[in-house]
Amino acid sequence: MSRDKTSADGAELRPDEGSLFGLILAPTTWALHFLAVYGLAAVACARGTKLQPAIPIWIGGLTCVALLAIILVSLPAWREFQRERNRRTDKADPEGRAHFLAHAALLLAGLSLFATALQALPALFAVSCR
Repeated sequence: MSRDKTSADGAELRPDEGSLFGLILAPTTWALHFLAVYGLAAVACARGTKLQPAIPIWIGGLTCVALLAIILVSLPAWREFQRERNRRTDKADPEGRAHFLAHAALLLAGLSLFATALQALPALFAVSCR
């Protein structure tokens, strides 16, 4: 069954198959950062290796990569949100759904940025494994 590519007024609709995928990319990046940071710290502290002083540097690097990735995956949602921001649309039509999904993706990206930054703070203050 094919979907209709035009709205009731004849305007062409944008496909939004990737919208839900874009919605979960930022929280998934945060979750992967969480696993990497705490896994790295746990393994290094459990083994008691010479790499313990380098843990904050690794965590800082992983955090920078994760923050950049979250910003990059939220750019399409930002563009969609800006495009639909001034239009008055009904929430039931496809344009309204695209605006809602873009807004939700931006909120999740902001929350993921905040959580990722907070998650890296202990590496700055607690340099030992004790």
